Amino acid sequence: MPLYEYDCPGCGRLFEKRVPVAEANDTTCPHCGNSHPKRRLPRISIKGQAHSERNSFDDSASSCGCGGNCACGSHSAFN
Repeated sequence: MPLYEYDCPGCGRLFEKRVPVAEANDTTCPHCGNSHPKRRLPRISIKGQAHSERNSFDDSASSCGCGGNCACGSHSAFN
Protein backbone atom coordinates (compact mmCIF):
# COMPACT_ATOMS: atom_id res chain seq x y z
CA MET A 1 0.00 0.00 0.00
CA PRO A 2 1.38 3.43 -0.93
CA LEU A 3 1.93 6.22 1.58
CA TYR A 4 0.19 9.47 0.64
CA GLU A 5 0.57 12.99 2.03
CA TYR A 6 -2.49 15.18 2.55
CA ASP A 7 -3.20 18.80 3.48
CA CYS A 8 -6.37 19.28 5.49
CA PRO A 9 -8.29 22.48 4.71
CA GLY A 10 -10.34 22.00 7.89
CA CYS A 11 -7.53 22.14 10.46
CA GLY A 12 -4.58 23.12 8.26
CA ARG A 13 -2.49 20.10 9.23
CA LEU A 14 -0.33 17.95 7.03
CA PHE A 15 -0.65 14.21 7.54
CA GLU A 16 0.45 10.96 5.93
CA LYS A 17 -1.74 7.93 5.47
CA ARG A 18 -1.11 4.48 4.00
CA VAL A 19 -4.16 3.55 1.92
CA PRO A 20 -4.94 1.38 -1.12
CA VAL A 21 -4.62 3.18 -4.46
CA ALA A 22 -8.36 2.89 -5.08
CA GLU A 23 -9.06 4.74 -1.81
CA ALA A 24 -6.42 7.47 -2.15
CA ASN A 25 -9.04 10.18 -2.77
CA ASP A 26 -11.55 8.89 -0.21
CA THR A 27 -9.92 9.52 3.14
CA THR A 28 -10.57 11.65 6.19
CA CYS A 29 -8.30 13.78 8.34
CA PRO A 30 -7.29 11.89 11.49
CA HIS A 31 -7.09 15.18 13.44
CA CYS A 32 -10.42 16.86 12.71
CA GLY A 33 -12.42 14.33 10.68
CA ASN A 34 -12.67 16.52 7.57
CA SER A 35 -13.68 14.31 4.66
CA HIS A 36 -12.05 16.43 1.94
CA PRO A 37 -8.29 16.59 2.53
CA LYS A 38 -6.23 17.50 -0.52
CA ARG A 39 -3.69 14.91 -1.63
CA ARG A 40 -0.25 16.41 -2.13
CA LEU A 41 1.88 15.67 -5.17
CA PRO A 42 4.64 13.19 -4.40
CA ARG A 43 8.17 14.47 -4.04
CA ILE A 44 10.58 12.87 -6.45
CA SER A 45 14.32 12.90 -6.86
CA ILE A 46 15.92 13.14 -10.26
CA LYS A 47 19.46 12.74 -8.95
CA GLY A 48 19.80 9.27 -10.50
CA GLN A 49 18.50 10.52 -13.84
CA ALA A 50 20.84 13.53 -13.90
CA HIS A 51 23.74 11.28 -12.99
CA SER A 52 23.05 8.89 -15.86
CA GLU A 53 22.63 11.78 -18.33
CA ARG A 54 25.91 13.29 -17.20
CA ASN A 55 27.66 9.96 -17.79
CA SER A 56 26.20 9.65 -21.28
CA PHE A 57 28.59 12.34 -22.56
CA ASP A 58 32.09 11.41 -23.61
CA ASP A 59 35.27 12.66 -21.92
CA SER A 60 35.62 15.54 -24.40
CA ALA A 61 32.80 17.25 -22.51
CA SER A 62 35.22 18.39 -19.86
CA SER A 63 37.53 20.04 -22.44
CA CYS A 64 35.37 23.15 -22.79
CA GLY A 65 34.55 23.25 -19.08
CA CYS A 66 30.82 22.85 -19.52
CA GLY A 67 30.65 19.25 -18.35
CA GLY A 68 28.51 18.42 -21.36
CA ASN A 69 25.61 20.63 -20.25
CA CYS A 70 26.06 23.56 -22.64
CA ALA A 71 24.67 24.39 -26.04
CA CYS A 72 28.03 24.26 -27.81
CA GLY A 73 26.97 21.01 -29.49
CA SER A 74 30.46 19.59 -29.71
CA HIS A 75 29.76 16.75 -27.30
CA SER A 76 26.02 16.37 -27.11
CA ALA A 77 24.74 12.81 -26.87
CA PHE A 78 22.06 13.82 -29.36
CA ASN A 79 24.41 14.72 -32.26
